[in-house]
Amino acid sequence: MIPFLGNRALQMVPTVLGVMILVFFFVRALPGDPARLYAGQEATLDEIVEVRERFGLDDSLPEQFARYVAQTARGDLGVSFRANRPVGNVLLRHAVPTLTLAGLAIVMAIAAGLALGIAAALQRGTLSDLAITVISILGISTPSFFLGIVLIWVFAVQLGVLPVAGATSARGMVLPALTLAAASTGTIARFARSSFLEVLGEDFVRTAKAKGLAATTVRYKHVLRNALIPVVTIVGLQFGFLLSGAIIVETVFSFPGLGWLLIESITARDYPVIQALLLVFSLQFLVINLLVDVTYAAIDPRVAHE
Repeated sequence: MIPFLGNRALQMVPTVLGVMILVFFFVRALPGDPARLYAGQEATLDEIVEVRERFGLDDSLPEQFARYVAQTARGDLGVSFRANRPVGNVLLRHAVPTLTLAGLAIVMAIAAGLALGIAAALQRGTLSDLAITVISILGISTPSFFLGIVLIWVFAVQLGVLPVAGATSARGMVLPALTLAAASTGTIARFARSSFLEVLGEDFVRTAKAKGLAATTVRYKHVLRNALIPVVTIVGLQFGFLLSGAIIVETVFSFPGLGWLLIESITARDYPVIQALLLVFSLQFLVINLLVDVTYAAIDPRVAHE
């Protein structure tokens, strides 16, 4: 396992470098001059030049990129233009709410998605299967901003049982988590149904039934464990999407997480924070894919990594 992890880590290096190049030049392509923005609309040319020097924006792009790569390699993400604090501290402050929200959403999505998917597979061709399929498709296709607004209108405005927005308490996370989990629930349910039905048709399942094993034992001891392998992949990807896709949900609910921070940083042209956030959102998929591969071996001992 250790050689496998080392090999995967080396494979991630070119990808990380490519992401850094794209992130750096994407940020510089944003319209607007951060120096003029921070100096003020009535600032003189000398004041703007002073701000550019302070932010290091007067250097050439190759010099700025070399400094960016060198600092990132040392674990230094720079200093926020807006907050005048280390970017790492800024990210850490907003990462906890996002991780909590995404963690709650993925737990809800896994529980509901697996339950719906297995129920649909066991009742294939019935009205229940059709209803679950419709619910799953609605969850996948409904835009998160629309669903968030509907939930706010129902539970916060009409019923008044939950906060409208901006709360990081347990009650305040219910609506954002439900909104964030909806699409993932539908996706996991569809994959779980397909995987469960596929494994139900395998020879070893027929053999287990022929030996007289109880239907419950066959379904949940033999079928479910094997059916979970492709589901683990989609769960890992969905968690990555939840972390990065929380941008819209956090904006709708004014939730002070990384997504909200990205929007605020883009508006303020805070280059170091934008670069760090986009890099983090990209790296999370690499790390999650690695964890998914490791999880395969835990679920199915037949899966071996050389």
